[in-house]
Amino acid sequence: MQLNAKELLAISQDSESKIFDYNQSIHQVIIDSRITVSNPQEVLFVALKGTQFDGHDFVKALIKKGFYNFLVEYIPTDLEDESVNFFVCEDSLSTLQDIAKKYRKKLRFPILGITGSNGKTVVKEFIYHLLCKEYHISRSPKSFNSQIGVPLSVLEAEEGSDYGVFEAGISEINEMRKLQEIILPEVGIFTNLGDAHQKNFESFSHKFSEKLQLFRDSKTLIIHEDLANQFYQEIKNALPNIKLLKWGETSTSEIRILEIIRKNNFTEITVQIKAEKYTFKIPFHGKIWEENALHTFAFLWCIKMLHPEVLKRFETLPSMSMRLEKTKGLYQSILINDAYSNDTQSLYRALETMKEGGGEKWLILSDFVDVFKDKKTFFTQLSKDLLQYPNYRIIGIGNDWQSFGYLFQNLIETHENAQNFLKSFDKTRLNNKRILIKGARRFAFEKIVEHFSQRPHSTILNVNLDYLKHNFQYFQTQIPQDTEIILMLKAFSYGVGAVELALELEKQAIWGFAVAYVNEGIELRNAGVKAKIMVLNHQDSSIDLMIKHHLEPEIFQSSMLVSWQNTLSSKKIDSYPVHIKLDTGMNRLGFKLGDDLFAIETIQECPNIQLASIFSHLADSFSEDGKSFTCQQINQFKERAQLFEKKLNQQIPQHILNTNGILNYPQASFDMVRLGIGLFGLSVAEKHQKNLLTVLSLTTFISQIKCLEKGEAVGYNRKFIAQKQTKIATIGMGYADGIPRKLGNGVWGVFIRGIFCPFVGDICMDMSMIDISHLKEISENDEVVLWDERFPILEEFAKKADSISYEILCGLSERIMRIYQRD
Repeated sequence: MQLNAKELLAISQDSESKIFDYNQSIHQVIIDSRITVSNPQEVLFVALKGTQFDGHDFVKALIKKGFYNFLVEYIPTDLEDESVNFFVCEDSLSTLQDIAKKYRKKLRFPILGITGSNGKTVVKEFIYHLLCKEYHISRSPKSFNSQIGVPLSVLEAEEGSDYGVFEAGISEINEMRKLQEIILPEVGIFTNLGDAHQKNFESFSHKFSEKLQLFRDSKTLIIHEDLANQFYQEIKNALPNIKLLKWGETSTSEIRILEIIRKNNFTEITVQIKAEKYTFKIPFHGKIWEENALHTFAFLWCIKMLHPEVLKRFETLPSMSMRLEKTKGLYQSILINDAYSNDTQSLYRALETMKEGGGEKWLILSDFVDVFKDKKTFFTQLSKDLLQYPNYRIIGIGNDWQSFGYLFQNLIETHENAQNFLKSFDKTRLNNKRILIKGARRFAFEKIVEHFSQRPHSTILNVNLDYLKHNFQYFQTQIPQDTEIILMLKAFSYGVGAVELALELEKQAIWGFAVAYVNEGIELRNAGVKAKIMVLNHQDSSIDLMIKHHLEPEIFQSSMLVSWQNTLSSKKIDSYPVHIKLDTGMNRLGFKLGDDLFAIETIQECPNIQLASIFSHLADSFSEDGKSFTCQQINQFKERAQLFEKKLNQQIPQHILNTNGILNYPQASFDMVRLGIGLFGLSVAEKHQKNLLTVLSLTTFISQIKCLEKGEAVGYNRKFIAQKQTKIATIGMGYADGIPRKLGNGVWGVFIRGIFCPFVGDICMDMSMIDISHLKEISENDEVVLWDERFPILEEFAKKADSISYEILCGLSERIMRIYQRD
């Protein structure tokens, strides 16, 4: 982008502005003072104000770093005499949006706008993947679709692009009008409509109408026929002149689905447009992936890009979870895997993650496939930009790196391709390095990741941190705005990994965490977790440890209060926070009904104790049959909590709702709620399940394949005897890893290339056997899926084992590698 100081001054329109250089050009806009830039003098820092931060606090430090241009709501008192440009405005966010509107008018290429409750980012990335070989496409980085994200996305767009693809999301009324004025899309896609942020709208039709505002000046809107028919009147009222490009299964749709075939690891889709038929394959299973692909297909038809080569690329559509995987590598190295994209904007964002931790840092980079200007000029600028990131070395892979690697002072070496690199590389060089691996898909950098990864076990539990954040934010929409959330991380966070989740979720607006035992809380503290931590069960002998690590106890009987008071008094500690547990019908832990006055009297005799909250636990918050009992629990808790407040003459934070309580009894949210298994998109009612994402996937690999003749047996006790020639595979996961023995002998199985393969024989300790007779072209080391986002069947997996998802997750062995991904 390029704007100048005079243009910015005209936008801010404030007489308090102090401009030192009216001729200054602006080429980049940032809101985060931590971002490293190559030429700070040409960057505009926008000082935004939020509930927990104020960008004005960072202006002084940025001036010392050489920044020269600031959009502020006021000039900090000690900086009036600085020789920099201060553009003063009434509202920084509103002015940032105005700057983006000004720049948008300079863009001459067609722009697609995408909105909807889910799928915006996926559709955007699908379009980029299919078209980036022929066209230069500017697009929203990551999921930038908010009142802040949209203007930043547009301001990053390059004027010489062929297309722009920007997504827009809203959570309140009147927001979309502002985003529409920034994006001004010629073509629109409305992906779908869900429950997210519904509490801020009068009805679904109201929310739909608000989102439609993005397309009020558009020529064409791509939409599923069901959505178009359901909200026909809203579309007619808001967009009377727009052309609807509908896709669906009926003859009223311009793009009619003729057939969807799910086989192997592909889904084959055949559609008809007028008299023409098209068939394409996607490497996914599931309705949501089909919807995303069909939205993408409709856009390609709209711009006349349904060439055979482009249709063939549908088979290589990337999974959106394959971004920024952080895992352990060989020789104590840390690998940051971003091996599926290589545009410069995503590179710079990935480099920000490299700032964490010490030691030497390496960048393994492929050629940049999306370079539409002179390559020497491109690599010259890239070398200047990368010099802003200290303490790193580069390994360049590809012909362009071999041609222009000399421009980089910190280049280690170049190679023609990944295969040649791996042949010549000594793995001991990885020792204690932090390595970012980033490249275009055609360079097959996944082979480098696999080669460098520490693989003590072939089974992997993948945890998508972006999906986790999405689910957290969905639960936020189900409770009042001032209700706080306690996140349950007990039992190694249900087997997923407490430390990693705590460090990720601590960034959200939460009260803190709850763990089952003291050692779990200490582990979080040792990992650097600063948030509040409540311990649900402890012994008197651990009080000193809890105080040392600032852990807050659950108190469920008076003797515990006395023990805490004695310890706190001897240590001369005042107002230590504790949480009182009331038993309202769970009959597990807690003060029983009738013991309240005794508990209150004990608290009154403990001056060193501060009552941080009072809470209870619902016994049956999920089933319809338990509704009467649950309401009885809630009413009893409310009455008893009021008694505590009255007798102690103080307001006490209260909480009783667990995951399903949040969804089914939001009227009882009180001051806090406790969120656990729902974070992973599990164990909730169907009406909510559709708005949650599958956070976890569990995969392993085939160790060996054998052919059995009729009469041969498999495994211990010869439980399976082949009735005909049978091909079986042994996989590297057994009951010691978390597969219940009940699932053996055909009760359940796994998925290979999208096809179900039943277990044969008994499940063994470290491995299991499956029947693969019905599969073709299968080989050893092929991936085996127990569940993932394409096959979200953990609940069914648990049901077949006469269990629940909680037990299955908690039973996953710690020897299974956990990989934490983020987009």
